[in-house]
Amino acid sequence: MKTSVAYILILLLIIQFLTKGIIFLLSKSLSLNIAFSVLVVIVPIIFVVSLFPSINGLGIREGAYVYFLSEMVGRGNAFALSLLFLTLTLLLSLIGGLVYVWVNRNGYFKKISFYKATYIK
Repeated sequence: MKTSVAYILILLLIIQFLTKGIIFLLSKSLSLNIAFSVLVVIVPIIFVVSLFPSINGLGIREGAYVYFLSEMVGRGNAFALSLLFLTLTLLLSLIGGLVYVWVNRNGYFKKISFYKATYIK
């Protein structure tokens, strides 16, 4: 069990740093000068704020980006960064959804005899 928890924590850290890295690269694509260390601190706060009741955090998340980043890059640029990250997230989700539908339609998992749900023990 300890190895499973350690494995999950390592994956969690990797995913979190990849997310911050993606936002960092998106900010560089908009020619914004935001330090990676700033994103490491601010992005988790923005993600927690986006959990407040709304439709997928829409509006709240963008407001949080503007609130936290407007001092560094301006309101318009902070809003553009939030919309760019939202667009990327929705695009990747759409691709994943299409792959899921295609895999289920072709019965790929039914062909694999060893496919079972596994649980952490």
